[in-house]
Amino acid sequence: MQEAKTQENLYLEPVVLQTPTPQNEILNLVKNLKVDIKFIDFKILEIFTECKFVNETEPRILNQGELYRFNDDNVFVNELENIKQSFRVEFFDIRKRPQKPLPEISISINKKLTKIIEEYEIIKEKIIKIFELFLKKLEKKLETFKIEGEKEMYIFRGNRKYIISSSLFFITILLIASYSFYKISMGIEKATILKIILIPVLFSYVLVSFISMIKYKIFIRDKEIILGKLKINMDKINSATVKIDKVKGNRYDRYLEIVTDDNRLIKIRLNISDELLFLKIIQNNIKKKFIIKKY
Repeated sequence: MQEAKTQENLYLEPVVLQTPTPQNEILNLVKNLKVDIKFIDFKILEIFTECKFVNETEPRILNQGELYRFNDDNVFVNELENIKQSFRVEFFDIRKRPQKPLPEISISINKKLTKIIEEYEIIKEKIIKIFELFLKKLEKKLETFKIEGEKEMYIFRGNRKYIISSSLFFITILLIASYSFYKISMGIEKATILKIILIPVLFSYVLVSFISMIKYKIFIRDKEIILGKLKINMDKINSATVKIDKVKGNRYDRYLEIVTDDNRLIKIRLNISDELLFLKIIQNNIKKKFIIKKY
């Protein structure tokens, strides 16, 4: 009983053989591969006809165009000395192919989770070292950096890397929205209420975000940092710390974290052109209140 159950569970992967007797091959498959005969079927892919004619010294395989000769019964009587046929046959299982089970995955940890904690600490230490290296380089650059030809007002825009990466993101969203609109207008997709609302929202989001990115500016005029409607008097800054912080998810970037005398916390992302000039102006104005964070 156990053996019969095992045979029923075995599945025949498609196999192609050349044989003169397909029925006999089925029996061989049952015997050798232990597949139940009731699940095996076959289809003939190609027929090979080998003939030895009276006026020829060697037998040969006829091509498809020569088989017309056998329409005449006299060929079998007067011309044909020997004939053999073989078949190129695909044998297959009539059942639906079973899905292969996923490999078993196990995580072994000790009761106190010390292995996971240890690995986490190693990764954290590596990240901190990268931060430290970057901030040390920034500190050295600021020490040697000099402002030439001071101006009444400085303008800082988004740097090239920020503009390119943001533009690619906006273009991707625009293409998705445009393609969806095209499919709806051509009748390829059904216009659902969600799509009717979502497509204009995506177009508006891209337009507003792109304009905001182009218009993004930080001004420094006299002792004021101006970011849109926000104005920060540098005389009223309690501390300004350059640090690495999360942007979103697992992404990190450089920030200037400003704390004012009235305990306002303002974070300015340093994805701007002339970053060194921006930081040096602030450092010159607030002196020891300017800090580069040590990790």
